[in-house]
Amino acid sequence: YRGLGLVHVPTTLMAQADAAISHKQALNGHRGKNLVGAYYAPRRVLVDVDALQTLETRRIRDGYAEIVKHGLAQDPRLLEDLLDHVGDVRDLELAEAMVRRTIDLKCAVMATDPTERVEGMVLQYGHAIGHAVEWGSRFALLHGEAVAVGMRVAARVARYMGLCDAATEQLHQRALDHMGLPSRVPRELDGAAVLAGLT
Repeated sequence: YRGLGLVHVPTTLMAQADAAISHKQALNGHRGKNLVGAYYAPRRVLVDVDALQTLETRRIRDGYAEIVKHGLAQDPRLLEDLLDHVGDVRDLELAEAMVRRTIDLKCAVMATDPTERVEGMVLQYGHAIGHAVEWGSRFALLHGEAVAVGMRVAARVARYMGLCDAATEQLHQRALDHMGLPSRVPRELDGAAVLAGLT
Protein backbone atom coordinates (compact mmCIF):
# COMPACT_ATOMS: atom_id res chain seq x y z
CA TYR A 1 0.00 0.00 0.00
CA ARG A 2 2.90 2.38 -0.58
CA GLY A 3 1.75 5.72 -1.85
CA LEU A 4 -1.76 5.43 -0.46
CA GLY A 5 -2.94 8.94 0.44
CA LEU A 6 -4.87 9.19 3.70
CA VAL A 7 -7.62 11.82 3.86
CA HIS A 8 -9.75 12.23 6.98
CA VAL A 9 -13.32 13.50 6.80
CA PRO A 10 -14.31 13.53 10.49
CA THR A 11 -18.04 13.53 11.21
CA THR A 12 -18.03 13.68 15.03
CA LEU A 13 -16.94 16.53 17.27
CA MET A 14 -14.47 14.16 18.91
CA ALA A 15 -12.79 13.51 15.57
CA GLN A 16 -13.03 17.10 14.30
CA ALA A 17 -11.49 18.65 17.41
CA ASP A 18 -8.91 16.00 18.16
CA ALA A 19 -8.82 12.45 16.83
CA ALA A 20 -8.57 13.14 13.09
CA ILE A 21 -6.00 15.91 13.63
CA SER A 22 -3.22 13.49 14.37
CA HIS A 23 -0.40 11.43 12.93
CA LYS A 24 -1.50 8.49 15.06
CA GLN A 25 -3.55 5.80 13.36
CA ALA A 26 -4.40 2.91 15.66
CA LEU A 27 -6.76 0.04 16.41
CA ASN A 28 -7.89 -1.39 19.72
CA GLY A 29 -6.65 -4.86 20.60
CA HIS A 30 -8.15 -7.50 22.86
CA ARG A 31 -6.07 -6.19 25.80
CA GLY A 32 -6.57 -2.45 25.50
CA LYS A 33 -6.87 0.77 23.52
CA ASN A 34 -4.70 1.78 20.55
CA LEU A 35 -2.43 -1.26 20.78
CA VAL A 36 -1.82 -1.68 17.05
CA GLY A 37 -0.92 1.27 14.86
CA ALA A 38 1.54 3.60 13.26
CA TYR A 39 2.40 7.25 12.85
CA TYR A 40 1.21 8.28 9.42
CA ALA A 41 0.19 11.85 8.71
CA PRO A 42 -2.97 12.36 6.67
CA ARG A 43 -2.54 14.35 3.47
CA ARG A 44 -5.62 16.36 4.23
CA VAL A 45 -8.30 16.70 6.90
CA LEU A 46 -11.64 18.10 5.78
CA VAL A 47 -13.81 19.41 8.62
CA ASP A 48 -17.43 20.52 8.26
CA VAL A 49 -19.27 21.17 11.52
CA ASP A 50 -22.62 20.88 9.73
CA ALA A 51 -22.11 17.11 9.97
CA LEU A 52 -22.58 17.43 13.74
CA GLN A 53 -26.29 18.09 13.25
CA THR A 54 -26.80 14.36 12.71
CA LEU A 55 -25.35 13.43 16.12
CA GLU A 56 -27.15 12.75 19.35
CA THR A 57 -26.36 15.26 22.12
CA ARG A 58 -24.35 12.70 24.09
CA ARG A 59 -21.88 12.48 21.18
CA ILE A 60 -21.57 16.28 21.09
CA ARG A 61 -20.79 16.41 24.80
CA ASP A 62 -18.32 13.57 24.31
CA GLY A 63 -16.37 15.65 21.78
CA TYR A 64 -16.29 18.61 24.14
CA ALA A 65 -14.28 16.50 26.59
CA GLU A 66 -11.25 16.76 24.31
CA ILE A 67 -11.86 20.50 23.86
CA VAL A 68 -11.94 20.88 27.65
CA LYS A 69 -8.67 18.92 27.71
CA HIS A 70 -7.04 21.37 25.30
CA GLY A 71 -8.28 24.23 27.46
CA LEU A 72 -7.06 22.77 30.75
CA ALA A 73 -3.72 21.59 29.40
CA GLN A 74 -2.83 24.22 26.80
CA ASP A 75 -5.02 27.30 26.59
CA PRO A 76 -6.77 28.78 29.66
CA ARG A 77 -8.47 31.42 27.47
CA LEU A 78 -10.13 28.71 25.40
CA LEU A 79 -11.44 27.17 28.62
CA GLU A 80 -12.72 30.54 29.84
CA ASP A 81 -14.57 31.10 26.57
CA LEU A 82 -16.10 27.64 26.82
CA LEU A 83 -17.22 28.29 30.40
CA ASP A 84 -18.68 31.66 29.37
CA HIS A 85 -20.95 29.96 26.83
CA VAL A 86 -24.43 29.54 28.30
CA GLY A 87 -26.29 28.50 25.14
CA ASP A 88 -27.11 25.14 23.65
CA VAL A 89 -24.28 22.59 23.59
CA ARG A 90 -25.34 21.89 20.00
CA ASP A 91 -24.56 25.48 18.90
CA LEU A 92 -22.66 25.06 15.60
CA GLU A 93 -21.01 28.50 15.84
CA LEU A 94 -19.49 27.53 19.18
CA ALA A 95 -18.42 24.16 17.77
CA GLU A 96 -16.75 25.76 14.76
CA ALA A 97 -14.88 28.31 16.89
CA MET A 98 -13.70 25.63 19.31
CA VAL A 99 -12.72 23.18 16.56
CA ARG A 100 -10.65 25.85 14.80
CA ARG A 101 -8.83 26.70 18.03
CA THR A 102 -8.14 23.11 19.04
CA ILE A 103 -6.86 22.30 15.55
CA ASP A 104 -4.40 25.20 15.85
CA LEU A 105 -3.30 24.02 19.30
CA LYS A 106 -2.84 20.42 18.23
CA CYS A 107 -1.03 21.28 14.99
CA ALA A 108 1.40 23.54 16.86
CA VAL A 109 2.33 20.66 19.16
CA MET A 110 2.60 18.12 16.36
CA ALA A 111 4.86 20.41 14.36
CA THR A 112 7.52 20.11 17.07
CA ASP A 113 6.72 16.64 18.44
CA PRO A 114 4.81 14.51 15.91
CA THR A 115 5.14 11.28 17.90
CA GLU A 116 4.00 12.93 21.16
CA ARG A 117 7.02 11.93 23.25
CA VAL A 118 7.92 15.28 24.85
CA GLU A 119 5.82 18.42 24.35
CA GLY A 120 3.15 16.28 22.72
CA MET A 121 2.50 14.40 25.95
CA VAL A 122 0.19 17.29 26.85
CA LEU A 123 -2.27 15.84 24.33
CA GLN A 124 -2.53 12.70 26.44
CA TYR A 125 -3.82 14.54 29.50
CA GLY A 126 -6.50 12.42 31.16
CA HIS A 127 -5.92 9.50 28.83
CA ALA A 128 -3.97 7.11 31.08
CA ILE A 129 -6.90 6.60 33.45
CA GLY A 130 -9.36 7.49 30.68
CA HIS A 131 -8.32 4.63 28.43
CA ALA A 132 -8.39 2.21 31.35
CA VAL A 133 -11.88 3.36 32.37
CA GLU A 134 -13.11 3.22 28.78
CA TRP A 135 -11.72 -0.29 28.36
CA GLY A 136 -12.93 -1.38 31.80
CA SER A 137 -16.46 -0.26 30.95
CA ARG A 138 -16.29 -2.37 27.79
CA PHE A 139 -16.92 0.89 25.91
CA ALA A 140 -20.19 1.65 27.72
CA LEU A 141 -18.45 4.98 28.36
CA LEU A 142 -17.57 6.91 25.23
CA HIS A 143 -13.95 7.97 24.75
CA GLY A 144 -14.49 11.59 25.77
CA GLU A 145 -16.56 10.60 28.79
CA ALA A 146 -13.74 8.34 29.95
CA VAL A 147 -11.11 11.03 29.30
CA ALA A 148 -13.24 13.46 31.34
CA VAL A 149 -13.09 11.02 34.25
CA GLY A 150 -9.35 10.62 33.65
CA MET A 151 -8.74 14.38 33.83
CA ARG A 152 -10.68 14.62 37.07
CA VAL A 153 -8.69 11.76 38.57
CA ALA A 154 -5.45 13.38 37.35
CA ALA A 155 -6.38 16.65 39.04
CA ARG A 156 -7.18 14.87 42.29
CA VAL A 157 -3.89 12.96 42.22
CA ALA A 158 -1.98 16.15 41.36
CA ARG A 159 -3.53 17.94 44.34
CA TYR A 160 -2.61 15.05 46.66
CA MET A 161 0.95 15.25 45.35
CA GLY A 162 1.11 19.02 45.86
CA LEU A 163 1.36 19.70 42.13
CA CYS A 164 -1.81 21.81 41.93
CA ASP A 165 -4.08 23.60 44.36
CA ALA A 166 -7.70 23.00 45.29
CA ALA A 167 -8.85 25.79 42.94
CA THR A 168 -7.33 23.97 39.96
CA GLU A 169 -9.02 20.75 40.96
CA GLN A 170 -12.32 22.62 41.32
CA LEU A 171 -11.84 24.19 37.88
CA HIS A 172 -11.69 20.69 36.40
CA GLN A 173 -14.97 19.80 38.08
CA ARG A 174 -16.60 23.06 36.99
CA ALA A 175 -15.58 22.59 33.35
CA LEU A 176 -16.81 19.00 33.23
CA ASP A 177 -20.10 19.89 34.93
CA HIS A 178 -20.58 22.82 32.54
CA MET A 179 -20.33 20.51 29.53
CA GLY A 180 -22.46 17.78 31.10
CA LEU A 181 -19.60 15.30 31.31
CA PRO A 182 -18.98 12.62 33.95
CA SER A 183 -16.23 13.16 36.49
CA ARG A 184 -16.22 9.97 38.54
CA VAL A 185 -15.39 6.36 37.82
CA PRO A 186 -18.76 4.57 37.67
CA ARG A 187 -19.43 2.55 40.83
CA GLU A 188 -20.34 -0.54 38.85
CA LEU A 189 -16.99 -0.59 37.08
CA ASP A 190 -14.72 -3.48 37.99
CA GLY A 191 -11.66 -1.95 39.69
CA ALA A 192 -9.50 -4.88 38.63
CA ALA A 193 -10.39 -4.26 34.98
CA VAL A 194 -9.40 -0.60 35.31
CA LEU A 195 -6.09 -1.51 36.95
CA ALA A 196 -5.44 -4.10 34.24
CA GLY A 197 -5.99 -1.39 31.66
CA LEU A 198 -3.26 0.73 33.25
CA THR A 199 -0.56 -1.90 32.79
